Amino acid sequence: MTAETTRPARKRGRPRKEDEPVSNEQIFVAALHAFAVYGYEGVSLRTLNAQLGVSHNVLHQRCGSKADLWRAAVDHGFGGLIEEIVATDDDTRDPLQRLRGIIREFVLANARRPDLLRLVNAEGSQRTERLDYLYENYLVMMETVIRPIVDDLVAQGRIRAVPWRTLFFLITSGGVAIFSNEGLAGLIDDTDPQQPNRLREHADVVADIIVSGLSPNPPA
Repeated sequence: MTAETTRPARKRGRPRKEDEPVSNEQIFVAALHAFAVYGYEGVSLRTLNAQLGVSHNVLHQRCGSKADLWRAAVDHGFGGLIEEIVATDDDTRDPLQRLRGIIREFVLANARRPDLLRLVNAEGSQRTERLDYLYENYLVMMETVIRPIVDDLVAQGRIRAVPWRTLFFLITSGGVAIFSNEGLAGLIDDTDPQQPNRLREHADVVADIIVSGLSPNPPA
């Protein structure tokens, strides 16, 4: 028997999905970016397959429909964000410092995932099932974690009462927009906001300004 005859026969047909040289994480990261930049309607599975360099049916085989892929990409992106924030939260700290710490960590965690705010902005302009999914599974975390702390501090007279929606947008949009709008950020200041010292400074300033602004006696 020759070496030639001992080689395994080459499999015919399309590659199996487990043979495709792309991981699920690569798929979810690429999908999240595409949905965030082009919007749900602007993304096709065929185009995304081509961008990933895999056969045209891989995403359907692995993830199902485009709606299924959108949810999987959202779960992958936002799930990691929530885990990071919860992991750094310490409920034994003074409530005001705990609030500051959560805001700061939210900024830092979003800096590592700029597509999350882009996706929220893409979906947030109108009420859809996708927006409901985002809010009910992930965005509401800001309310379930932060709002009780805020309410307790208000009851203690340590901060003033402000509309929750106002505070929500200050933290989730205003504090992290610099990372999802890097083009505009670069026009204002050409230094890299992701540079470690700049990043820490930005997170500290955002947390300090928001917490200071909640003071019961804000500057006139």
